Amino acid sequence: MYDGDGRLVVANRRFAEIYEIAIEDCRTGTPIADLLDLSAELRRRPKRSRDDLRREHLRGPWSTATVFEQEWNEGRRIRVSRNPIQGGGFLETVVDRTDSYKAERYILHLARHDPLTDLPNRIFMRERMEDLARDRRGDTRCAVLCLDLDRFKDVNDVLGHGVGDKLLIDVAGRLAKNVRESDLVVRLGGDEFAVIQHSAGSKRDVGILCDRLIAALSEPFHIDDQVIRIGSSIGVRFVSARDLDPDVTLNEADAALYAAKAAGRGTWKAFNAQMGRDLSRRRELEQDLRTAIDRDQFVMHYQPQIDTRTQRIYGFEALVRWNHPHRGLVAPDEFIPVCEETGLINRLGEVLLRKACTDAASWPDDITLAVNVSAVQFRFGNLPQIISAALSSANLAGSRLELEITEGVVVEKPRNVLRQLRAIKKLGVKISLDDFGNGYSSLSYVRNLPFDRVKIDRSFIKDLESQKECLAIVRAVAGMCGGLGIQCTAEGVENEEQLRILNSESFNSVQGFLFSPAVPADEVMTLISSGIGVQVRAA
Repeated sequence: MYDGDGRLVVANRRFAEIYEIAIEDCRTGTPIADLLDLSAELRRRPKRSRDDLRREHLRGPWSTATVFEQEWNEGRRIRVSRNPIQGGGFLETVVDRTDSYKAERYILHLARHDPLTDLPNRIFMRERMEDLARDRRGDTRCAVLCLDLDRFKDVNDVLGHGVGDKLLIDVAGRLAKNVRESDLVVRLGGDEFAVIQHSAGSKRDVGILCDRLIAALSEPFHIDDQVIRIGSSIGVRFVSARDLDPDVTLNEADAALYAAKAAGRGTWKAFNAQMGRDLSRRRELEQDLRTAIDRDQFVMHYQPQIDTRTQRIYGFEALVRWNHPHRGLVAPDEFIPVCEETGLINRLGEVLLRKACTDAASWPDDITLAVNVSAVQFRFGNLPQIISAALSSANLAGSRLELEITEGVVVEKPRNVLRQLRAIKKLGVKISLDDFGNGYSSLSYVRNLPFDRVKIDRSFIKDLESQKECLAIVRAVAGMCGGLGIQCTAEGVENEEQLRILNSESFNSVQGFLFSPAVPADEVMTLISSGIGVQVRAA
């Protein structure tokens, strides 16, 4: 605390520690300028930098509330808040926010980078392509390479996802080493990557690059005493910079990739207009999905959600499975993307919502239902009406339903999304932000949209015990949710140590294989009556 003349009234020991001033030198009556001159932290800086920091500290008027933040030695971040007090003078609060600053920067970095490989993601790629399209040299030849790994699924199935993740990291490194410094290597998701080449040169030059990448990824990988051999296929789309449309260009490169796979894998193909035949598999799958909706071939499974305070089930997340007549139960990641691309998701989503609400209506009144909603469903503008009809048909109270949406929902036409979210909230339905940190990761979404819950992505929970960055993010998200008064849930909890850490960080709820996998509807009541809590249930 300082008086009206900027002289010290009182300072605590923490202030002295931050500024590296002997506590006995923090004497009452010492001018603020003299106090700063005593700071060992400031004295270590070059004179010009030190003078800049001093001027910011001494800048008035002190009769007005102010906040400023400074970068100190070794990357430390210090925030100073000043508030005037009655009778003159001011109270100064100094906070060392280095850890939270690093966590915030990491979240912002994740908005445009893949958390596993640290390569640019789709958002970064879209921005780069849009920048190239706006370049005055719009006739520059570009090449977009769409690449995925052959036999990668076998690695995951046989050796586990941990080895698969390490393989993806090594793949990213090999790709980066075999392109020009000006080229952009992107991880699109799963085992899919892309390379954006500006000033691509001739088709022969790009062909040499494709052959080099395929050869590099055909060399054996050595991971955890395992020798792993995979391959890769590449689809290429040549286009002038002015014609770089992110969605169209990538789809055409993807079509060329299908052609490369059909040709026997381990090769590359350039897009041409005759590749419609190579999309027949996708069209066949689309037709199968239409038939599946008509014949009601979809079933719901439910994964329990655990209240960390009571260690009891408070709700279930609905997860769809396709009961294919020949393939058996098909996981949603195999067909939901096709439904989204073709627009079938709106029709399928309505069917699944009605199924889930009908199932939930038979559960005890204190058990809630969480249902995932695709970004595409918001584009039709009638989602509130669909939800209202499903609740009414099942005679289910709106307060028992929670919609889970991802950050991608609010990127396109945010006003339209916000209008629908407000209408949904009027039904008593709660809204959750799902997979937080795995997509756009904008904190403004949490602040400005009507969310009741944030679900942190399972990728942070998986490495919670070994990666201090993951712990920093988890801690930052929990603190943010606590400050905003919203619930915070962790997905993918698989062991007791993860649960212990999450409990210590005040997470409200958890779900994952530690408690139970998703179970068919007819097993839900058994789970509820079993009193499942922290007891491990076999997957």
